[in-house]
Amino acid sequence: MADSSTWSLKPEEREATVDRISKNISSIAFFKGLEISDADARQAAVAAERKAYTAAQVAARTTTGNRPHAETTSGYAR
Repeated sequence: MADSSTWSLKPEEREATVDRISKNISSIAFFKGLEISDADARQAAVAAERKAYTAAQVAARTTTGNRPHAETTSGYAR
């Protein structure tokens, strides 16, 4: 039986995602020889996560119900 609840993540899951994205942004900048402050990397990470979360929430709803949570989470992670 399909889960009929709306897809979402806990605030601590979203925060952990922001932390990982921020670290990845800093790593990419470092290896490209660029400097980015931790605050700027975090700001970019928050914006990217917010955009991904919003897109996942929209994609989770279909005209016939809700998309499977695993499928929605996979889209969010991309």
